[in-house]
Amino acid sequence: MKSHSIMPAPPDFLDKLTRRYGQLVTFQEVAIALRYPTISAARQANNRGTFPIRLVRVGSQRGLVASVQTLADYLWELQERVRLEGGSHSSAGEGGEAMKNEA
Repeated sequence: MKSHSIMPAPPDFLDKLTRRYGQLVTFQEVAIALRYPTISAARQANNRGTFPIRLVRVGSQRGLVASVQTLADYLWELQERVRLEGGSHSSAGEGGEAMKNEA
């Protein structure tokens, strides 16, 4: 995960994602939102430490989750970077746009 500060998502974008997922997003939902080709590929990225979203285990719950705020902020920053760089060729960039359109 990168150590720079992430641009916060605007409230309306966060609200759309919160309505869709609630306050916590499962690992599988995050992987799909980021357009990983498979859940297995996302797990490998997480195991290597290259998965871009911080995940936690909540209590005795099975599986990892992320806060919807973390996902929203990451997708918003990614979308802004794509906009400023003038194009979208990365799969994660498409995931950010897909989440904006679907949410």
